[in-house]
Amino acid sequence: MGFQDYRDAAKGAPLPAAVTCSELETRASGFTVGRLDVWPAGVISGTRARELVLESGLDVVVIRSSADDVRLAADMQYPELVILQADTLLYFEVEARRASKPMDVCLRPLGPDDAPEVDRLVGQTFANYRNHWSATPVFDAVDVQGAYQDWAHRSLMQPGLAVMRVQAADGQDVGVCVVDERPPDLCDILLAGVLPTYRRRGHYQHMMRAVIDRAASQGRASVAISTQAANVGVMRAWCRVGFVPVIALNTLHAVRRDRFPAGEGMVHPPGSPGC
Repeated sequence: MGFQDYRDAAKGAPLPAAVTCSELETRASGFTVGRLDVWPAGVISGTRARELVLESGLDVVVIRSSADDVRLAADMQYPELVILQADTLLYFEVEARRASKPMDVCLRPLGPDDAPEVDRLVGQTFANYRNHWSATPVFDAVDVQGAYQDWAHRSLMQPGLAVMRVQAADGQDVGVCVVDERPPDLCDILLAGVLPTYRRRGHYQHMMRAVIDRAASQGRASVAISTQAANVGVMRAWCRVGFVPVIALNTLHAVRRDRFPAGEGMVHPPGSPGC
């Protein structure tokens, strides 16, 4: 689910309570993985969420729920499941507006033939990056860097998703971003980062301003972006360019107990995984 789905649901169109297969996470982890959105708060009970997880038959279900749903994890407890708090995801939003002063970077769209460049930029930018996968041993096999590269590759092929290299005035690559421009009134930044050698020089803020300016030039009303609550550095940068927090989501991992670490290691399911 993206920002628009959560925003619309908060306005009165609750997301369907259903577990869906996550092919990327299944392939990357070696376990069958699903996703379940419980939003807004109170749309279903913890008991019903637990039933949906068990009925799915999957090894692990990643649950995104309103941070207001503080009882959800407790109500989902069951002998057959391990319920873990993985992280809290925060969405920020800013009104789209044309830049009021020159920016030190520009955005250069990439296409399907630029896959090697995408690998390089995403690989360098998100090396050693930690997200909710780091919280649970079932995801230990996930190559986070590789998963982000795969995500960016698929974005190159999908209409409405823009993969862009971020370049400084001298033409040097300083970062990369992936934005969802399918909603007519919104730009949702899915992935954004600066190469390690260019960090702490102001390039990240300039990248944010460039994306906001691009959205305004397309007639969009706002720009959204999200990250884990621990990434306070980027959130400070967002605040400096006008972003404000609008949605807080807890990420829970509901893992079948017989797939959780026991004794000397992980109990893996037999055969090839599949949803």
